[in-house]
Formats: sequence, structure tokens, C-alpha cells
Amino acid sequence: MATEIVKAENDYQAAFRQMRQSNPTAAWVELVRGSAMDRFELLGFPSVREEDWKYTNLAPIMKQRIFPAARTETPRQLKAKLHQYPETSNSRIVLVNGFVSAELSSIGGLGEVVALDLFEAVADPNYGKITREYLARNADYHDNGLTALNTAFLQSGLFVLIPKNTKLETPLEITFVSNPSEPWTASFPRVLIVSEENSSATILENYVSIGDETYFTNAVEQIVL
Repeated sequence: MATEIVKAENDYQAAFRQMRQSNPTAAWVELVRGSAMDRFELLGFPSVREEDWKYTNLAPIMKQRIFPAARTETPRQLKAKLHQYPETSNSRIVLVNGFVSAELSSIGGLGEVVALDLFEAVADPNYGKITREYLARNADYHDNGLTALNTAFLQSGLFVLIPKNTKLETPLEITFVSNPSEPWTASFPRVLIVSEENSSATILENYVSIGDETYFTNAVEQIVL
């Protein structure tokens, strides 16, 4: 088991270095990603010795070499395969392999609610300070290996801001699509929802997969009230 853990961590380190080179971002995010990877190296994957994981053995994942998903064009046939609720026809956001798909999303019914690709929000002068304040602070990766791994592999995600005194009348549907290009494609969706004073919303989430390949999804959602 110890050999498997070391091998898995070495594979993840190699994937991390490749991802970092191909997808650079803001300096402070780079520091967060590096710190999170260091923490994952110390924590590793949860084991069955831990109370929360005693019924879930992650050893099969640890034995595999993962391939972090990259942003790709959305397959044309994908839209027809996604179930849609009539209530969310204009308040729906779709992430494919952890990346927001503008083609599949429809946000015309969100009104004052802001919904952006997470890295667009990081670079936006209106929202950069908010993302910097909450992105890593609230989702504490110091004690959770999977959260640390998700933070290390941040490439995209979703930022939602519900302004003060705003009530979103229709539900916001977030659909996470896994579309693996090869076995053990790994995606790391990250969602940051900031709901300001006296605001309210209903959030629906779906996880779906396209294709028959084995894949790994490690999702983290932060909700700041």
C-alpha cells in the first residue's frame, strides 16, 4: 500500500507540473495551487482508517495514473443528451470536465446575479478581490487531501455572486458533465458561491457522464453566506 501511495503521489506531481506549465494564472493563485500541492503530498488520499472514509476505499484510484482534463470544444451532440428542467431554461450553467461551457449554459434569467468562469472572475477588477478573499480560505485544504488536490489542480470553475437584497426567483441549475477523452481522465470542478446579506437562491446540481471510459471527478463547492 505504501508503494502505491508513493507512486500515485509521484504521478500526481508530474501531472501537476504539466498542468501548471500549460495553464498559468494570477500570481496569488499560483501560490495557492503550489501550497495545496505541497499539502496533498503530506496528506495523500483519505484511507479507510479515517471515520468519514471507512466505507469508501480509494485504493483503486490511487493505483491509476490520471490525466487532468483540458479545455476542449463542446461536442455538438452533448446538448441533446443533457436533461433540462423547464424552470431553469434561462438559469442553467454547464461545466464540462470542470470548465464552464458558454455554449451549453443559459444565464439570461439570472438578473442581478453574477455567474462567471472562475478564472475570469479572478482577472476581473470587480470580482478579483472577492475571489482572492474566499477561494482558498473557506474550503480549507489543510486537513483534507481531496480538497488540497482539487485546489492544486484549479484550472477553471464557476463563480456566482448573489448581491445584497437579491432574491433569485427561479432555481439556478449547475450541471457537471464528465466527457472523458481517455481512461482515467480527471476533472476538478470548483464552485464558489457568495451570497450577500439578505439574499436568497435555490441551487440545483446534476452530475452526468458521456461515454463509457472510466473517469475521476474531484469536485469542491464553497458557499459563503
